Amino acid sequence: MAIEWGEPRDEWKTPELILRDWRGRLERLAAEEGERFARLPGVIGAAVIGTAPRGTVWPLSDVDILTVVEPEHGAETEARVCAEETRSNRRLAEERVPNEVEARFWVRRSDRLRSANASEDGLFEFLARPNQAGIAFKAPGGRVMADFDGQVCAFIGRCERIVFGRRFVRMCVDGEVRAEGARLGVASELARAPARGA
Repeated sequence: MAIEWGEPRDEWKTPELILRDWRGRLERLAAEEGERFARLPGVIGAAVIGTAPRGTVWPLSDVDILTVVEPEHGAETEARVCAEETRSNRRLAEERVPNEVEARFWVRRSDRLRSANASEDGLFEFLARPNQAGIAFKAPGGRVMADFDGQVCAFIGRCERIVFGRRFVRMCVDGEVRAEGARLGVASELARAPARGA
C-alpha cells in the first residue's frame, strides 16, 4: 500500500516533504544513476536494486546500485564506483534532493556472481556472508542496466525465488541454525520455487 502524504504543516516542511513529485523524481534518479554506473569503465554488469525498482520508495529512500566487475580490475573499478557515488551524492546535496546513491557496498566480482549462479552450493556460499545476504534481500524486483552473459539477470531471479524461503530467512536471522541445514534449505527452496516469470 502506498503512503499518502498530506499537506505538511510549516514545521514539517523538510526537503523530502516539499519536494514536488518525489516518487517520479526517485524513479528518474534511479534510472539516471543506474545508467551512469553501468557506463563506468570496468563495470560489466549493473542493476538498480532495493526499493526504487520495486516501487516501494518513500521520500527519503536511497538508490541502491549493484555493480559487477572483472576480478583483475576489481580494486581499480571499485575505486571508480566509490568516487562516482561521492560525486552523485554531492550533486544531490547541492540540489537539495534528500535522497542518496548507495553503490560502494554492492560492488561484486564477476567470478563470485558466476559461482553463485552455477550451483546451490555456490549460491549458499555467496549468501552466507552477511553483507552479501543483504544484496539478496535487496535484489528482488531489481532493474538490470547492464549484464554479462545473463549473469546479473540470473542472480536476481535466483534471489527472488529463495529470499523469502523459510530456511533462508532462518539462516539470516537465527544464529543457532547450522550451516549445513541452511544449505540444504536453500537447495530445497530452489527446487520447489517456480521459475522467475512463471
